[in-house]
Amino acid sequence: MNEPVGILRLVDPFRAADAWVRVAPRGYRVAVEQISWPPRAADVTRIAAVAAREGARIVHAHGHWANLLAVPAARAVRARVVCTRGAGATLAESLAIRAADAVMCHSREERDRCVRREAIAADRVCVVHPGVDVSRFAARAPEATPLLVAVGALFARNGHLDLLEAVARVRVLVPHLRVICAGEGPMRPALQQRVAFFGLGEAVQLAGHVTDIPSLLARAHVAWTPGIRSTIEAMAAGIPTVSPWLELIGADIATPRGDGTAIADRLFAFLKDRKIGPSLRKRAEKEFSLDAVRARLGALYDALLGAQRAAA
Repeated sequence: MNEPVGILRLVDPFRAADAWVRVAPRGYRVAVEQISWPPRAADVTRIAAVAAREGARIVHAHGHWANLLAVPAARAVRARVVCTRGAGATLAESLAIRAADAVMCHSREERDRCVRREAIAADRVCVVHPGVDVSRFAARAPEATPLLVAVGALFARNGHLDLLEAVARVRVLVPHLRVICAGEGPMRPALQQRVAFFGLGEAVQLAGHVTDIPSLLARAHVAWTPGIRSTIEAMAAGIPTVSPWLELIGADIATPRGDGTAIADRLFAFLKDRKIGPSLRKRAEKEFSLDAVRARLGALYDALLGAQRAAA
């Protein structure tokens, strides 16, 4: 039996805990190297040495700094390189990504941005949706009163102002609705003002950074998830989730960004729905589990190595 193909996953410090980082597809063995902080140009030599020691034939970068350092390090040991495209890439990172052998995106939206705005060839861009350890999301134990859990950093792009408008509308019909916002960010002062404006001080809690998202979701009746990862987490928890990510939850229940009225209508409908949550859980188990990620990563690596792949 041939030895599994070596993969070196290079990650930024704040990405090291991502569930997929240590996932090894069949026929591959994975080593993980974290970028030192602050990063330095000399790290390229160190990363190349690690790749050589691990016998890595692919260096897979995850994070802004990882993308910058992975390309020259991989070239130094004649390994293939995969960059993971995220939001807000700098010019230097964009140039590095263009030099990669393949680009992995977490959504079709990111893929389209790579192809249309950054002129990366479509055949070099692959979508691998994030995955979660579904077993971490235990059986639900909803609170006695209706609870909405919002999971997302407090940035303007996530649309918390629209959410608060929607909550004010829904509370006319569901006066006991409570909201816990898990996440931190620069929008906190503006959101505190809007909470006061709508008279939601007793209903809305800006909880800041929450470490145990599965336990928080288990208490909820409905979730609001502007991000792709938080949407998958809510699906895994079996909770009806108001999300714009139609490629995850389906076009029939996806809710457009920036529309407070549409969000309110969806929240109210989901507070009465007892079927959508279990169906989302089943979809998460099938399409967004770590096994699903393992299969998608394996397909990406197989395509990158082609006929030279040494299967286990």
